[in-house]
Amino acid sequence: MELNSKKLERTSRIVYYSISIILCLFLILLSNKIIDDLDTIVVRPEVENFENKSVMADLDKKINLLTNELENLNTQKGTIEKTISTAKENYKNEKQSFENWVQTRKTLGSPDKDQEVTDRAKKLDECYKIEQDWRLQLNAKEIETEKIGKK
Repeated sequence: MELNSKKLERTSRIVYYSISIILCLFLILLSNKIIDDLDTIVVRPEVENFENKSVMADLDKKINLLTNELENLNTQKGTIEKTISTAKENYKNEKQSFENWVQTRKTLGSPDKDQEVTDRAKKLDECYKIEQDWRLQLNAKEIETEKIGKK
């Protein structure tokens, strides 16, 4: 069997192309490996590197102060709400007592001329005024809380 020069040339060309492709793949993979290794050496900048640390510290302090102030106001509001509920209960009890007493006075005599009726009415008004004063304080605290929340 005789080797044809065209066949030999074609076969050698295929072998050369195969070797070239394999060599190219090897070099591409090697360059990727080198670039990956370089990527671990270089430190990439992050957002924290560009932040102004003193301004951020001031803002954090301000946030903490406002948070503490909000917590204090919420605590005070809770205390005032409890006091209002106690004042409401006292007013309700005093009113019930007053109504019972007036009913008894109507049965026994004329409540218009009795000094004790007016005294009890004044006491009832005082209880109601105390409740209203606490409501005003609660409203003031709610307004303060809203102002701080908007900051």
